[in-house]
Amino acid sequence: MDALQYFIGNRCIYPASDFQYYAAVAARITHMLRDMVQDTNAGFFNIPREYLEAHLLDPGDFECVPYRSWVQERVNLARKLFQQGKRYIERVENLRCRIVGYWYCARFEIVLDAIESDEYLLRSAYNEPTSLSAWMQMMRLFLAVTLRHMTRPGNALL
Repeated sequence: MDALQYFIGNRCIYPASDFQYYAAVAARITHMLRDMVQDTNAGFFNIPREYLEAHLLDPGDFECVPYRSWVQERVNLARKLFQQGKRYIERVENLRCRIVGYWYCARFEIVLDAIESDEYLLRSAYNEPTSLSAWMQMMRLFLAVTLRHMTRPGNALL
């Protein structure tokens, strides 16, 4: 959030909040899940050793129920943090920063959607959303954020 606020709207005052970094933490969790298969194949393990030992798992046991349960817990945590992070983003007065903040969240929430649709079985790669429907979803998000912004008293368009 600090980078968004600095590079997108660096002359604005931003609200102080416990939720300020929640979207970034959710993105980090999602990024870790997105890259988990590749990282494991490279020898980097993003699942706690204690969890592996408690469930008698190897780091590459992606198909096992306990492993998928752990992935589900992480997805649920990321969803909750994105929700709280977007509550902060909604309070940001700078429209450009708010739009980019929502797009940032949406980019990672698409990965969470894919993980959920795969019933928490991680893939070796998640493609960037480039379809027409993905672009339309981003445009709808842009319009919704802009319309909410314009209905607030005293807000300028940009």
